[in-house]
Amino acid sequence: MLEEESQNLSKKIEEIKTKVNLSGSKIEELKLERTNKNTELTELEEGIINQFTITQDLKSEIAKLDIKKSKLDSELEQVINKMWEEYELTPANCDGYEKPENVAGTAKKVKTLREEIKGLGSINIDAIEEYKRNKREI
Repeated sequence: MLEEESQNLSKKIEEIKTKVNLSGSKIEELKLERTNKNTELTELEEGIINQFTITQDLKSEIAKLDIKKSKLDSELEQVINKMWEEYELTPANCDGYEKPENVAGTAKKVKTLREEIKGLGSINIDAIEEYKRNKREI
């Protein structure tokens, strides 16, 4: 009986040793698996960080383009206002006009004509009525 118990205990000891050896290899497998998963997570985190950086860069570029668009809209409105003030033209009704070949020369000619018109003096609004009265008196 003692011998049987001794053999049973020896078998159990062998089983336990086998389990310990197997658990050591299982631990190594789990460590390797954890390392692989940590590597995958690190790669995913780097990918997310890269995507975030790209998104931030795109948002910054959009903001710059919005500012540029606003500036161009403002400049366009200024040009339209100047066209109206100087020539009483709107973009819709200036289609029939062609761009002159010599822009600088044309601008100079316009300036000269404006100076000549100013040189004529002030406008007498009552001139037509005075002319009609003078004509009747004759």
